[in-house]
Amino acid sequence: MLSDLGSIELALLLAMAGALGVLASYLLTLLRRYLRQREIERVQRRSIRAPGYGKRSTLGQPDTETGEKPTPPGTLVVESLSIRNLRNIGELDLCFARDSSLVGRWTCIAGINGAGKTTILQALCMVLLGSDLVIELGRVRLRRMLRRTADGVFDAEIEAVVRQGTERHRLYLPLNGDGVDEDTLRRQPDFDEMRSTWRFLREQVLVSYGASRNVSEYKDPRHSNVSRAVQRQTTLFDPLTQIASGDVLLEADQEAAPAIETLYRLLHVVLASEGLIPEQPKGGGKLQFSQHDAAMDVLDLPDGFRSTVAWMADLCTAWHERAGGEKADVDPTAITGIVLLDEVGLHLHPSLEKALVPQLRKALPTVQFIVTTHSPMVLSSFDRSELVVLDASTASGTQELDRQVFGLSMDDIYAWLMDTSPGSQVMEEMLEESSDPELAVYLYQSKDVDEDRAREILEEREKRIAKLRSKVDES
Repeated sequence: MLSDLGSIELALLLAMAGALGVLASYLLTLLRRYLRQREIERVQRRSIRAPGYGKRSTLGQPDTETGEKPTPPGTLVVESLSIRNLRNIGELDLCFARDSSLVGRWTCIAGINGAGKTTILQALCMVLLGSDLVIELGRVRLRRMLRRTADGVFDAEIEAVVRQGTERHRLYLPLNGDGVDEDTLRRQPDFDEMRSTWRFLREQVLVSYGASRNVSEYKDPRHSNVSRAVQRQTTLFDPLTQIASGDVLLEADQEAAPAIETLYRLLHVVLASEGLIPEQPKGGGKLQFSQHDAAMDVLDLPDGFRSTVAWMADLCTAWHERAGGEKADVDPTAITGIVLLDEVGLHLHPSLEKALVPQLRKALPTVQFIVTTHSPMVLSSFDRSELVVLDASTASGTQELDRQVFGLSMDDIYAWLMDTSPGSQVMEEMLEESSDPELAVYLYQSKDVDEDRAREILEEREKRIAKLRSKVDES
């Protein structure tokens, strides 16, 4: 009997211990979730102004000896790019290392269609890949990159300067009808140094995204025979290519859990304000989303959200692949690398277009972004030193800005920077014809005045005019 009581007491104690263990685990999970949310909120509140805001010194705390913004150990920063005879670009020199009053390393390339924005990103991607990897893009594609005019087809040259710490390295890529001009390349006196820099770049995060970046259940086998490093660039050259790490979103497993955790944190900073809430992944499962209280898979997201989530997922996956998988820091602020992004605000609502770059500055402060855009909402997110405005009418091929764009309204950006009337084309044509009796009603409408009120204003105006005329006639 005593033995039975002892067994019951032992069982009760074990049950209580188990319950306490479950409770402790649950409380620990809640605490971790609370601390993670606090960290996300801290990042969201972070100012995008550089510490020296308003002063000449700008890209963050400068190095005391060189005056340059310090970079995390072992990372490379692109400082300049020179292009000769590539597609529609005859000659162009660009600098990506000018002082900015905002945090982060950003360059935004703007210009009309056909000005060469995408070509600049492609040129930079190719010279960073280097001669051994760029040939995986295919000789036919490389041959199409050559400049063609009535005078013939011209060999092309791409040159970039990259900085690692205080050391600068030149990268040079000559192209001809056969692809890479190996003879010219090997004759360069710094060829061995360039080979060494290209090998080092393979250990860094370099990702490129074209305007049609996306994720789909369709498995595209066309680029399965190229290296992973080149796969991460192919959407910039092939508009039908899927994002390289789409499988991480569609078929997440335990191996992908660190990248998914980083993506979860990143999206909370960048997209949560838009009502798109990423759900906490469980046990290496797929990332789910909630919008307007409805659960959604990544494939069911609106185009703009899906495209943005896709490239961010690929960036997080590339970071964890390079940084050691499960050993890598899951905090997005630890990510380093170079991101080339065509049409950064594509398919996004203006509210997110306006907020995207500032939020990315907070979430990814040590990533170098080189992007293109047509959007005045996006352009308003940059210091003038970060903007490269392509202009074929100038000797340099670019336009120097003499004022800060982020201080302008959207209408000002349209009219002054983009040389486009912010008014409606329909209204402008009506004004030219001046035959529509409703024209005045249209002109009086605004965000504060609806059609009925506009008619009332016009009637009041006509009455006042009639009254004044009658007084004139009486006098």
